[in-house]
Parts: sequence; structure tokens; C-alpha cells
Amino acid sequence: MKSFRKMLAFALAFVMLFGSFAALTGTATAKEEMYPSIVIPGLFQGRATLYDENGEIAKNADGEELEAPFFLSGTEDIVGTALETAGLPLATTLLTQRDKDHEFANALGHALGDILLGKVVSDNNGDFVYDVRPEQLNTAVANLTQEQKHYVYDTIPLTTYKDIAGEDKLYFFTYFSFENMDEVTARLYNLIQTVKAETGYDKVNIVPISQGGSIANSLLETYKDKGIFDDLNRIVYVIPALDGSYTIGDIYYHGLIDDDEALYGYMFPLLLGDEQEWLGYLINALIRIFPKEVLNDVLDIAVDILVEDYLENCTLLWGLIPSEYYPELRERYLSDADNAVICEQTDRYYQAQLNSDANILKAVESGVEVFDIVNYNHPMYPICDNWNKCQSDGIIQLDSTSMGAYGIGIDIQLPEGYKQQNTNVTCTDPANHVHIDPHNLIDASTGLLPDTTFYFYNGDHEQTGRNDIVMKLVVSLLTDPAFKNVYSYPDTFPQFNTARRARDMQSKIDSMKTYLDNENVDADTKARLAEVLARTQELFDDTACTPEEVAELYACNDELDAIRDFIVNGPSEQSFGEKLKQIFMKILTDILRVFSDFLLATTGGKGASDILNAVPQN
Repeated sequence: MKSFRKMLAFALAFVMLFGSFAALTGTATAKEEMYPSIVIPGLFQGRATLYDENGEIAKNADGEELEAPFFLSGTEDIVGTALETAGLPLATTLLTQRDKDHEFANALGHALGDILLGKVVSDNNGDFVYDVRPEQLNTAVANLTQEQKHYVYDTIPLTTYKDIAGEDKLYFFTYFSFENMDEVTARLYNLIQTVKAETGYDKVNIVPISQGGSIANSLLETYKDKGIFDDLNRIVYVIPALDGSYTIGDIYYHGLIDDDEALYGYMFPLLLGDEQEWLGYLINALIRIFPKEVLNDVLDIAVDILVEDYLENCTLLWGLIPSEYYPELRERYLSDADNAVICEQTDRYYQAQLNSDANILKAVESGVEVFDIVNYNHPMYPICDNWNKCQSDGIIQLDSTSMGAYGIGIDIQLPEGYKQQNTNVTCTDPANHVHIDPHNLIDASTGLLPDTTFYFYNGDHEQTGRNDIVMKLVVSLLTDPAFKNVYSYPDTFPQFNTARRARDMQSKIDSMKTYLDNENVDADTKARLAEVLARTQELFDDTACTPEEVAELYACNDELDAIRDFIVNGPSEQSFGEKLKQIFMKILTDILRVFSDFLLATTGGKGASDILNAVPQN
């Protein structure tokens, strides 16, 4: 989401500067046929509480509870920690334009680690050093408090599930993303047994989402000889990290991207987005207060410190490392005797990762119905080496989420004359099934389960929860036994679809309909409103959409907003001040962009002192 991009951008700038889920199914289903379902959410979607040394909930100086995932203190404490740890080395580096013995890079790495990760760090057994207690909702959603229900449905908006199957059949597995993989896996297995006992069903559905996919890997591997396949009816993967994420793996492996074009060109403007693009270009200039060598050292050393001192014992995060990176990263970070226990645990997960396809196929052979929902053609955050070199959903590469579908890169079509490869025997009719997407960007026939994997064009990983079609698809797969593959309801849920963000659209439509009966609204406005509402409803009810239809739905949404503003506030024009502000921001952005581009073109990645030292002296 945009806020996460901004958090990344500001965190990176701090490192460098420091101080300077309409229609649900085609078939009605008897409620008794529906198995209970367990949702396994993604990264940072679980809650936890930090307790102090007295067993009380930890609070900041204002008496407010410290919140997960990082349990950050107030701004004053953060600045104070940063100044105390890295203030003097920063000043020295700025004055001398040298980082003697890497003192500033080390100080800044430790400051950033202490601020962001100091309270969630784990020991050499993979257990929290501090008293961090992850929330555990070990009961059906029906039994949760209203606040907990709101949290569940806000996190994973499957509200229509309760209308079809009932909240007594919906469970939400919670974990904290900095936990221990073995412990979380055991907890999930125990919850499956609890759900079976409580509901009287002999099987359950599980819905692993994002990081939940890595936990599912561990579950199938750890309990494959202990009856886990007999416990499962359906697995509905949603954008799963089955083979890690390049976004995480590249950072562990290479550090942050630091070539000149990225660091001084597009990284910050892209991270901050259109509204604050100007700030991105300004940061491009400001980071030149450091010599290039110092800045690169700061990036490399800070990342090494964050991993070695704060993250290397977090086995859940190791589950997000792509398998191709693990052997070398294991040697780099876990080869010491002190890391023996952690290494044993990460080795077990690495084996689960390598066996993921085999375990999924074993599940299918055992009668488990496995589905996958994938986003594609959305570029990764520009912070890692592979960000523009692979097909992805913005966070996870296509190969990982799709179990092996083939794509070259964002908006890069398959070669002319390319034929689908049909590399998996799970396709029931390879001669007639078309598994290449309409945009000729991906070949789904190379994925492990081409007949049961659904794809969403331009799907953003972080916006999946706002994609009403994905949520409807998940609910349908969980509640309709007749839904068997991508050919079951091709007019409702085709294999290849277009991503959209319309989770709250029906609520807006229903709300706007009330104005049609409002005596204070004139006839012309009502007529236009009725017309826009009818088209919006038509577009929203269609769950098989094209990019053009998605764009039209967004336009209808904007027009509904404009009509509401007209009804509530009357005719209005943009104020002179607002127009002036827009003009100013555009000019400012253009000036800063030109200046940033000029510096990049003429000086590359040189800092101010590098440039000055290159000027011949008379």
C-alpha cells in the first residue's frame, strides 16, 4: 500500500541522511456440505503485545501502548536514540567527508536496528528476547468480540462467507511475523485439530495468504507423514510466498540496490509516488552530502548489521528467502556454532521449500483440492536488484506465487511465436487448454496447477484485500463443492482476469441510492445519479472484467464522489489557492526533477565533495 512505500522511502532516506475480495457462485450449495475454513494471513497481519519487566503492557511516555509490528516509542525517543548512537559519527563524517573505520555506518546500522527491531529481536533458539506475546484467536469468528471481528474482516474481507457458511465455520489463524517458524507451524497444526473437534468435521479448508504460504510449506512438510493430507479438504492459496520473495531475498543477499541510476534517479520518486514525487527528487540531491563511497558503505553495512544482529534468528523471515539464495546466505550468516539451533530450523524450512511442489502434488493425489490465486504485472519496489527484472505482483515474483508460471518481466510479452510449454501433467487437456494470458505476458502451463490457478492482471500484492473479485473468488472456492477448476464458471471467474480495487463499492452504491429519494435533490441531479449508479452496479456485478472496464468503474466512482459533493456542498469551483498550490507543486516537481536528472547525467553518483575534489586546482 502507498503508506508502506512511503515508510520504505523515509526509512531509506533516514539511513542515508539521518538528520539532514455481486456474484459468488453459479451453483447454490447446502450449508451442511461446507467444511470449516482457516485463514492464514500474511506479513504483519497478525497482532502482538509487548510487556515490560513487570509483566505490564509496555507503554510510551504518554501512556499509550506500544504497537506491533515494531513497538516504536515516540518521535522524541526515536530521535534521541538516533542522536545518541550516531550523532557524533554523523557530524564527524560530514565535516571530514570520510567515515573512518566505518564508525558512522556501524553506528547508524545499530541505531536503525535498535529503533526498528530492538524489541522484536530473537535469541539463538529463535525465541523472543523481550516479552512479546502474539495474539492467538483459537476459536471461531462467531465467538470473537466485536473488536476482534472488525480486525479479522478488515484484514481479510471475507464478510460474505458468514452469510453462506456462517461465522461458526470461519477461523482466523494469527501469528506474528517475527516469530519462530517451527512454533507457528505446530500451532497451526493444533488449530486444525481443534477446528475438527469443535465443528465435528473430519477435514478443514485452509487459506494461506502471502507469508501464510511459507507457513503452509512448513505445515505440509512437517506433518506429511502424520496425516495432514487427511485433515485437509481444500487449500486456497492467495498470492503465496511459496519460494520466498526477491524483495526480501535480494536485501539479505545483495543489500539495497545502490547503482547510480537507482539510488540517485528513480528509487525515491517511485517509492513516494505522484503526490510526493517532488520530495523523492529532493532526497536525490540531499544524499549527495555524503561522498559516494561513504553512502554505499552506509547502505551495505547497515543492512548487514540489521540482518546479523537483529534478523538472523527470526526463522519466519528466513521463510521468505528464495531457495536459490539460501545456501549462500546460510553460509554467510548461520555458519557459526552459536547459530547451530537456528541453522537447524532454517535447514528444515529450506527442505520444505524444496519439497513444496512435491508436497502439493502429494496433497492432490491424497484428494485435497488445491487452488491458487495470483497477481501479476506489477513492478516490485525499486529497492532490490530484481525489481525490474522479473514478473511480479509488486512484492513476490511470479514464479513463487504461481508455483512456476513463466513470464519475462513487467509489460514484456512472450517472444513472437512462443507456444505454451505444457510442462505439468496436472493439466487435464493440454492440447485444447489455453494457458497463455490475453496480454501474452505469462505462460501458466508451466505452473504446477494450471487448471486450478487464477491470475489477475496488474494485481498489486498489497491491494489484494481491496480486490472484491479475489475475495468473492475465495469465498466461492471455500463454499461451493461444484467449483473444481478455472473452467467451472468461466463467465464469472475466468482463469485470467483484471485486478481492481472495489471492496467498498457496493456500500457506496447503496449509500448513494438514498439520494434518489431525497426531496432536496433536483430532478436533473437525480436523473444523472440514477444513470451513473446503474452503470456502476453493472460494472461492479461483472466479476470477469477487462482493463478498460476497470478504468470505467474507477471513473464512475469518481463521478459518484462529484455528485455527492454537489448534493452536499452545492456548486463549487476549485479555489484560487488550490489552483495556485497545484501549479506551484507541479513547477516545484519539474524543477527538482530536472535538477536531479542534471546531477545524475553530469556527475553520476558522486557526492558534493567528490565533485569538488574532481575540479582542477589552480
